[in-house]
Amino acid sequence: DKSYRQKITKAGALVTVTEERPLTELYRLLEKSFDRQELSAPYSFDFLQGLYGALCTHRACRLFFAVDQGNGALHSAALLAWDAQSAYYLISGDDPALRASGAAVLLKWEAIRYAKNALHLPVFDFEGSMIQSLERGRRDFGAQQRPYFRVEKEGSWVWKWKRLFKSPR
Repeated sequence: DKSYRQKITKAGALVTVTEERPLTELYRLLEKSFDRQELSAPYSFDFLQGLYGALCTHRACRLFFAVDQGNGALHSAALLAWDAQSAYYLISGDDPALRASGAAVLLKWEAIRYAKNALHLPVFDFEGSMIQSLERGRRDFGAQQRPYFRVEKEGSWVWKWKRLFKSPR
């Protein structure tokens, strides 16, 4: 999308992309992103640390940080993971006060470039979302929607009865 190209250019003049920051900084921005939405982070720092450790053991991840060139403030951070076929934009977070810089868009672009040029992977998975604004942001990058199905097994007769008598919406 043209507006994304403009955001990438704008952010490139404001921030420097680096991987030289600790994992705690990514988690701090992740918490800020969820706080802005009045939600709690979906997992603990210990979980993230374990995941990151496992990915590092297999040399299958890289951190990206967007740092303000002027004052050193951290605008945005992301974790890219990969396997033999695909790269996954797994986790990201932004400072709500600095969202207008476009740093989050720049980090996605840098992750895409890294997956293509350094890793030579044919697929970049944005890890889609059911949240409409997030989905639109992925689509503006040229992402293609892929439907998925959720299959559940109900083993409890209580749940079966509850669903049977539940009124249709």
